[in-house]
Amino acid sequence: MMSKPSVLTIIAGLSVVVAIALAGTAFAVRGAGAPSPEVNGVPLADDKLTGLLSAPEEVAEAVGAHAMTISGDKAEMQGTDGRNADNACIGLLGAREDSAYKGSGWTSVRYRGTTDSGEDKRIGQVVVAFPDAAAAAGFVAKQQEVWTQQCANRVIDKLTAAESKKVNYAVGDVTNDDGILTATFHSEGGGNTCVRGLAWRNNIVIDVIACGVDMPKSVMAGLVVPVSARIEEAGNT
Repeated sequence: MMSKPSVLTIIAGLSVVVAIALAGTAFAVRGAGAPSPEVNGVPLADDKLTGLLSAPEEVAEAVGAHAMTISGDKAEMQGTDGRNADNACIGLLGAREDSAYKGSGWTSVRYRGTTDSGEDKRIGQVVVAFPDAAAAAGFVAKQQEVWTQQCANRVIDKLTAAESKKVNYAVGDVTNDDGILTATFHSEGGGNTCVRGLAWRNNIVIDVIACGVDMPKSVMAGLVVPVSARIEEAGNT
């Protein structure tokens, strides 16, 4: 006949369960800064976009660079030649690609490029305004479908800017990490690794690309989350 568990045994078991629950809570809190589907504040006007982008010092800290300088500020999309063999995946290979945003209803865009002194690391931050949060969320959801179903784990062809040659890019896994759609790719001939990130907060889409030698996927949170926090703050003021 089996003996009944003692009171101390029951208490010990409950302690383990509580510890596991608390550990899970702590993990959830650490990830709370990432973009979420919650809508915070009123939609931001187009003239608020520039103030949402990170300064070079903040970008340098996120990617582990000694210093970064601004290499470009633009308020326009980047045109894509429709003759690319894999035009559906051009939005994965570059931020603010016109063909990716075409027909989405976007209203305004701001881009800031930064690079380190040796141009070993190149970062592009983009914020794109939509009429409301539903439109921003819908764009990211559509891109996630395209990236995962048509672009992940395959080679994508893209013409160079001068259209002088075709480059083959090998794309890796596409994941959604704490609300950030993330992908990596590199040219088949070698060279830098590029990390792509796409997220939304309120009525703003955050569109980021980071390229460098062995650039890790983990840098994307450090680039996206500060922009997301500024969007939330601006929507609540």
